[in-house]
Amino acid sequence: MGAQSQVVRFQNHHLQVVEIDGKKGFTSETIGYALEYAEPRRQVVRQFNRNKEEFESGVDYSVVNLTTDAGERETTVFFQTGVMLIGMFSKQPLAKDFRQWAKHVLASVQSGDWRTLAFQQIAPEKHKALKKAYRLRSLGVSLMDASRAAGIHEREVSLFFQLFGDPQPDEVEYKEFPVSEAN
Repeated sequence: MGAQSQVVRFQNHHLQVVEIDGKKGFTSETIGYALEYAEPRRQVVRQFNRNKEEFESGVDYSVVNLTTDAGERETTVFFQTGVMLIGMFSKQPLAKDFRQWAKHVLASVQSGDWRTLAFQQIAPEKHKALKKAYRLRSLGVSLMDASRAAGIHEREVSLFFQLFGDPQPDEVEYKEFPVSEAN
């Protein structure tokens, strides 16, 4: 059973997405790490075992042999609905945020929607600034002025536009935009 993976970010945690037979999900240890359990793998497995009747094998989870830091071992991989169920059963403070994040990220990863996934990987505190810069560019403001007005480095805005497309067509003349030095 072949396994491939990629890494996504939830808050300050980098989490490995595992692909098993075309389905993408997280190992029990990865979920526990994201939820900041003291014993990540053990505590998620405990929740799973307590509520096993809620999970459907092959749909919500799969038990596979994966090579880990500890060598090859039997590992439970939870797919989108299984991750959501673990998040619902968790009483950890991050559980609600994790469920909401996982719902969108796993759907994006599974569908191959790399643009949505890329945006979700940008630090949340930069979302508002990038959206502002995007909006300003769509009004014809230059890249430099849009970056300054949004309070974000021009290089970050440029990279963002490389992913999502520059909203300003080349043939449109740029408007001058007053930029406050406080931003």
